[in-house]
Amino acid sequence: MPVAQIFARVFLALVAAKACLVGAAWHLDPKPAPALALVAAAAVAPAPVRAHGGPPVAGHASGRPSGPWSQTCGGCTLSGDYDGAPLTRMGSCATDCTTLLLSGKGITSLANDPFAGMDALVNLDLRENAISALPVGVFDALTSLEYLVLSNNAISALPAGVFDALTSLVILYLYSNSISALPTDVFNVLTSLRLLYLGGNTISALPVGVFDALTSLTHLYLRCPPGFTCPPETDNPALTCVPLYRETMASLDHYLGPADTCETPECAPGWTGPAGSCTQCPAGKFKAHIGTADCTNCTAGTYGSSPGSATCASCPTHSTTAEEGSDELTDCKCNAGFWGLDGGACEAE
Repeated sequence: MPVAQIFARVFLALVAAKACLVGAAWHLDPKPAPALALVAAAAVAPAPVRAHGGPPVAGHASGRPSGPWSQTCGGCTLSGDYDGAPLTRMGSCATDCTTLLLSGKGITSLANDPFAGMDALVNLDLRENAISALPVGVFDALTSLEYLVLSNNAISALPAGVFDALTSLVILYLYSNSISALPTDVFNVLTSLRLLYLGGNTISALPVGVFDALTSLTHLYLRCPPGFTCPPETDNPALTCVPLYRETMASLDHYLGPADTCETPECAPGWTGPAGSCTQCPAGKFKAHIGTADCTNCTAGTYGSSPGSATCASCPTHSTTAEEGSDELTDCKCNAGFWGLDGGACEAE
């Protein structure tokens, strides 16, 4: 059985026994929690770790390890220092490097591009370190990543674009950091995300639209997760409402956070109407920005097959539509001098 599946099954059993999840304030009939495959590292306390291939490292009086450590994964070696050092890597990681458990390693920085080439990585646990910043691009190679654990660090900001390569991500743990604000588009590509943990931070307000791309989300925690302890003063105490103004959260089963929905929010991209009363743009139309503007016809050469679109899709190369407002791919027809099926590839005659 693959390592990733073993970790998933172990952690699923732990979660089922321990977690007590809260139904969403706006979801009147919450369904039972779905069976989720989670990385085991997110729930299991870290044990003292030996430096790879050597004797036990020297420890502090408290029993916490100290001194250098190293760990191999698929032929590459990652290293650092329990007493505080950037994460470094030597060698190239093979495709069998699918899980990295790096919790409690004293990691202070990810600035050396330590995950370059790790496109097979599925599970990454970086909790309980001293990471204060996430460089843009640090996760760009991790296109297969499904579980990312960044809890219990000192992260103060989430740069726009930092998660843009993580289109396969299912679970994201960010609780117990020092995050005070979220860029509006920070989660825009995470359409596969199902669990998001943001409790234990100091977020004072949520930008309108920040969760709109999370159409697969089932669990949202804006307070400390069940079974964990966060000091009240560091558990988003100033966060009093959540801007849920469209139906992208229809799949949400479990929620922990402010009970109030922020009043009279503006309409999201793909939606139009007066504030607080938004309707989807019909197929063949789009609206790219937040606000009360009308939906616009897709321009010639583009089409919009789904309602609620913020953009229109382009026709295949060497094809276009006969008019604006097209709502089907098959409206794209080959240009003069080219031939092919409607909506398909066009070749020169």
